Amino acid sequence: MSESPKKLAEKHKNFGFEKHYRLEHRPRIRTRLLALHHLTQGMTQKDAATAALCNEISIRRWIRAFDEKGLAGLEENPGRGRKRKLPEVSEEEFVADVEKLQAERKGGRVIAKDVQKLLLEKYGVLYELNSLYGVLARFNFSWVSCRSRHPKRSQEAIGEFKSSFSDVVGEIKKK
Repeated sequence: MSESPKKLAEKHKNFGFEKHYRLEHRPRIRTRLLALHHLTQGMTQKDAATAALCNEISIRRWIRAFDEKGLAGLEENPGRGRKRKLPEVSEEEFVADVEKLQAERKGGRVIAKDVQKLLLEKYGVLYELNSLYGVLARFNFSWVSCRSRHPKRSQEAIGEFKSSFSDVVGEIKKK
């Protein structure tokens, strides 16, 4: 069985939790470092838990984790939170599909509902629109785009307009 939390706190009295606390930018890790600092300064586990706004069990867990792994023991464990609906193996293919969808669009632009439909039909994944915007942001898609092109636009008509524009302006000025 491992040592008692009090002995573990005494063992690390000279570690310098306060210095690490002041340099840490992540709030959860800062809270853990501060609680451990309080313990090394003579506070009871109950008082340190009250100061850190947590329970004594958490304090004991942090002490043991620090004793076993050092500062790395205070880090967040991976895998927290909800799992992604779109599998990682399909992410690159999804990005390519969205880019292909935009390239094939004849006038107008791809909107979130188009991407939602693509995800449902090809990958069997249904995202609500609010969640879909987060997914698109994760893949660095920017939905700020230039003015859409009309599908019936003509390069010849545009060129003709540009070449005769100064003449038209000149005629307007004469009037």
